[in-house]
Amino acid sequence: QSAPATEHPYLKRKQVQPHGIRVHEGRLVVPMTINTHIHSLQFITDDFKKFMPRGKVKGCYYPIGKLRERLWIAEGFATSASVFEATGDAVACAFSGVNMAKVAKSFRKQHPKLDIRIAGDVGGEKYTDEAMIACLGKRALPVFDDGDDGNDWNDFSCLYGKDTTRNALHGRI
Repeated sequence: QSAPATEHPYLKRKQVQPHGIRVHEGRLVVPMTINTHIHSLQFITDDFKKFMPRGKVKGCYYPIGKLRERLWIAEGFATSASVFEATGDAVACAFSGVNMAKVAKSFRKQHPKLDIRIAGDVGGEKYTDEAMIACLGKRALPVFDDGDDGNDWNDFSCLYGKDTTRNALHGRI
């Protein structure tokens, strides 16, 4: 019963495109998948995120872009969308920091030679490092100018633009 998302206050505020997610009764609906099978849903309004009650979260992700030689793993949808829009590389939205290592390990098992990179959050370095170790990948953390408020790559992209974000993501590896 949901429709393709085109416009939504959350997408506008986060300055990202919908990348295939849907909208139902004013809430964005993000499928939580493992290997194309939907296991649960995340609902997003402009002021909250909520998982489907009793839905599976561990190991689930939302894929953005076509998987080629590189995959980024990020926490939330807006951050994942920002990384994709800046790099053009495939991104797996892991939905939370604690889930990033599980997603990273799964992709490494399926794709032993894949270049996996973790787009971490400031304050979530523990989860970033766990994911990096789980897949023997690389990590990138945003660094903000003094006085600029932010903690993830979506904040970085909103402040500095997609070109600067792309350069920073590749330069912070």
